[in-house]
Amino acid sequence: MEQMTIFISCCCEMRNDVATLQHASKNTSVAPTFIPYLYLQVASNATGLDDGQIHVLWSALKDHIWSAPTAKEIYLSLPQVFEQHGAHRALYSLHPPTRHCKNDACDKSSELRQENVLDAIVFTISHGVQLGKSTDLTCDRCGYQYHYNYYVHDNCLTCTYYDDYDVHEYLQVGTHQFIERVLAELWTNSMMVSATSATSLAKTYELTFARNGHAFSDRYFTSSLLEEGDAEPDKFSTYLNQEQVWAAWTILALLRDQMVIKLPLSIPHKGDNRTRFNDAMQERNERIVLCGQAELLHHCSGCMRVFEEHTSEGIKRWKCQVAVSDGVTIGHFVCKYHRCTYPLETKLDHYCELHSYLANICAVEGCSNSIVPTYRTKSTCNDQQHREMEIQSRDRGRSMFELKNRLARVKTAHREESNDDDDDESLYTEALEYFEVDEAGNITQHVDHSPVNVGVPDTTNEDQETCPSKRPKRFKLLLARRRSCCEVTIVRPCGIILARGTFNRAEAVSNVLKMVKDIFSIPGAQKPEHWIYDTACKAKKQAMQDPWWDTVGMSVDIFHFRNKHKTTDEFCQRYCNPADFPELQSEDGSGWWFNSSVAEQVNVWLGSFHAIVREMRPIRYNFFLDEMVRLRNIDVLASLERKGLCPTYSPCPSDTN
Repeated sequence: MEQMTIFISCCCEMRNDVATLQHASKNTSVAPTFIPYLYLQVASNATGLDDGQIHVLWSALKDHIWSAPTAKEIYLSLPQVFEQHGAHRALYSLHPPTRHCKNDACDKSSELRQENVLDAIVFTISHGVQLGKSTDLTCDRCGYQYHYNYYVHDNCLTCTYYDDYDVHEYLQVGTHQFIERVLAELWTNSMMVSATSATSLAKTYELTFARNGHAFSDRYFTSSLLEEGDAEPDKFSTYLNQEQVWAAWTILALLRDQMVIKLPLSIPHKGDNRTRFNDAMQERNERIVLCGQAELLHHCSGCMRVFEEHTSEGIKRWKCQVAVSDGVTIGHFVCKYHRCTYPLETKLDHYCELHSYLANICAVEGCSNSIVPTYRTKSTCNDQQHREMEIQSRDRGRSMFELKNRLARVKTAHREESNDDDDDESLYTEALEYFEVDEAGNITQHVDHSPVNVGVPDTTNEDQETCPSKRPKRFKLLLARRRSCCEVTIVRPCGIILARGTFNRAEAVSNVLKMVKDIFSIPGAQKPEHWIYDTACKAKKQAMQDPWWDTVGMSVDIFHFRNKHKTTDEFCQRYCNPADFPELQSEDGSGWWFNSSVAEQVNVWLGSFHAIVREMRPIRYNFFLDEMVRLRNIDVLASLERKGLCPTYSPCPSDTN
């Protein structure tokens, strides 16, 4: 029977090709007497039958084959069949992958029969939004509950996902909602390639897949679940929302991670999707900090060169592997207290729990007076200058000039929608703002709408300033929530991202040096022979005091060296001129062997996530960016393979006792 089914399916798919081969005088509205030899061989190979058996089957079934629907047509017509003849049974019936209890401590040997059947809404690509049934099985001995994606244990406190990735064809994102896994994979790739937000993905699904067909509404049988007066109208909502997109994305990312580390994914059974996955995401975040990205040991012909130099002793060869670093201005909200790294309780907080008392202190940096609100101010003390600063800042936030600046930014970055409301819209700004007060008490507001993130010294020597006493006093007003400063990346010239790190306050040179040293001190990581950085000259001055850097050459990338660094800077010209390193140059000396601007190119991609991550808490923020980096590295690896650059991995040192 199976061979006959395969034969019919194959011939239905090939019948148009068979008709095309017939002579023009033949009537192809009826099946030909014989199947052409070419397609006979296809059917024979597919079914395992010999030529004679294929001829017999064709003679008996050719008329049926010529008019029968194809397998795809049958599949696409299933919703209409169930609507007309069995809507109460639902097109999608989702069951656990086992009917036996998997608890090693349970002595139940018979199959599970204690069922709980729930109505479900299933979001698919082929059939749009459909009605389904979700069946759970419970062991009457130990109490384990087996659901479609996971089983529940520990007195219903923990759910553990099945370790077979292939069984998760649909991902449960709510009590009654399931999303086809291929949809989650599509959304994940859309985020990685084009930084598409969850809100946009949900809307695109609604317009493209959810309600296809002119007669779809007539046979949209899930509408029977949405009765007027329903106490929970969203329980069976047929409209996809961004929270469900994020839940599917998170589950998919964690399941993929589970396959790599070969450990089960366990999360709390109760709670909302915003918090249930936090521990699992944090575990992956900490593992990447400890062990690095999966491509940390990468090398290929695009990032490593065997350099030859002719000397009096003959030809000398050595390896030159390069790393490039740069920063990009994106981040998450952090405590406003200087250099505090404690997380915020909610993303609307300005201070962490440890420094929450500062919420009642004047917002002018350095002022310790309590807030004295007025009808125009609510974050400053009774100092008239401080109040005037707040008034100017809020007026700027409401002004048309500022609104135009925001509009220009929104055209390139659509902020992800949030369910948390901040009623002070005048404080949403990415600009750097400060005030100057002269000797006469006049207050001048300064705003940098496009602050640039570069490596900076750790301290500023004010004694070198000319007549500092004559300069106006400068004040910062911290009204808005504070965001982490930037992300710094370490990239191979081939495009593989080795690491990223969040800098809370500034891209201080000492912190960048520490990050690079920490990353390449992970066991197995290959310490670079050369490091390229925008402000390598400042880094070199500090690195000279650390023997770890003695074997690492430093240079400024070509673009910044030509356009941003002074020719009169003797230290920079002497130690960080890329022309002074022959291993970086092409063999004929007319160009450059490595792409020294790769980090900036990567950061353009990383910066495209600004609108998506700006409202994220730190755990999800780091998890999301690490997952995007992992997926991009996979894509870059495939590109390196196609280019013949032979990507491979450095051997990891074996453990020795």
